[in-house]
Amino acid sequence: MSKENSSISKDVAFGFLPASKSDRIFNLRDLILVQVVIGLSSFGLLTGGYTGTMLDLKHSLAAILFGNAFPMLLIVPITLYFARYGIDTFVGFRSSLGYLGSNIFFFVFLILTLGYISIALFMSGQALAEAANWIRMPGFFSSQTTGAPFFAIVLFICAFLVTVRGPIAIQKYTTVAVPAFLVLMFGLLAIVLFG
Repeated sequence: MSKENSSISKDVAFGFLPASKSDRIFNLRDLILVQVVIGLSSFGLLTGGYTGTMLDLKHSLAAILFGNAFPMLLIVPITLYFARYGIDTFVGFRSSLGYLGSNIFFFVFLILTLGYISIALFMSGQALAEAANWIRMPGFFSSQTTGAPFFAIVLFICAFLVTVRGPIAIQKYTTVAVPAFLVLMFGLLAIVLFG
């Protein structure tokens, strides 16, 4: 088998080629929900929470809007394009970066994402340890030295259990998580602005 046919066979086997709408697990709405929940959690809460601890309200809102929201809006058209044709974002980048370039981009993104995820999990663990302190849980859970790592590991296990079950579990999760996340985010924003 030629090198080109082998590459095409691998792309078909792993779902990297465009698929008809009836063959896709995720439709356009599902892919947009996944993108929204990832964008909100990583850029909205993680970066926003960290920025809010370092700056006052006026400067942190400006940093979040121009440092995070505006770049996210620039990415939206390309994600809609890839979602429309049912291809993965990294596979879609092959049109501009080539096969090798998109693979290099994927591995660089993977390495950077691992660090970002660990910070996000630890910050979430710190928030849950603080919440455990508010509801007077035992010292192990409410302490930042033991509770934050414990909750970070629990959150990682929860995320792993959802993703290991595959695209249908992710689809069900995002159907519930995105609206809940939006309510949480706007509730926190209302508390900060009006509380």
